[in-house]
Amino acid sequence: MVVDGGRVEANTRVEVGLEGDGVLDIRNGGVLKAAGDFVFVGNAAGSSGAVTVAGDGSRLLVDNDLIVANGFFDTQTGFGIPNAATQASLDILQGGFVSALNLTAGSQLNATGTVTVDGIGSTLTVGNATAINQILAVGSFGNGTGTLTVSGGGTVNTFFLAAGDGPGPNSDVFDGRGGATGTIVVTGVGSTINVSNDFGHFGPPDEAEGGFFRVGRMDGDVGRLEVLDNALVRITSGPTESL
Repeated sequence: MVVDGGRVEANTRVEVGLEGDGVLDIRNGGVLKAAGDFVFVGNAAGSSGAVTVAGDGSRLLVDNDLIVANGFFDTQTGFGIPNAATQASLDILQGGFVSALNLTAGSQLNATGTVTVDGIGSTLTVGNATAINQILAVGSFGNGTGTLTVSGGGTVNTFFLAAGDGPGPNSDVFDGRGGATGTIVVTGVGSTINVSNDFGHFGPPDEAEGGFFRVGRMDGDVGRLEVLDNALVRITSGPTESL
């Protein structure tokens, strides 16, 4: 699917690669606004998906959750191929813009999700001022693997950033055992991740509680952060105060 300079509004779930392969390109100022419960890129074990948002004015606006590589399968219903690899990517390039309430890259066993934000003006924003508990998780439920790369002057804004954030091999059981792998790389002058309370979840006197960053949630989770070549990760309680 290509959104080239036009606008698409979807009031239902959007799935790019549902039990198969899918591609979505948003370019030349195109806009996709998704108001359904989820946007999936690569949904079901054995699937693959790729989304590219490129160019000034090109936007993907997700009202709820954006999941890049969901390796879930269900043998009873036949959903997905048991234990098969799931590969998915989200590329934000050349001034493109993506927003979502939550974003997960790499969810469930053998799922690998990659998110790239590259170029001056390219922006990923996760969270809004009306919801709580929103998160940008890289490597999550059920031993998922995720990578976030910010380069070339790109920007990521979020309230809660996590790398290696898996609650265990069974995503329905919070059993204290991890297994997720998450890597975050921020590289190059001007490349920035802002982790802050700008969305206002905590007011006086708790402003300093805003802005969460977690690397490796549980035993068995692996999280890694690399800040290279004069890039910046800023963790603040608001738009000005540094912690």
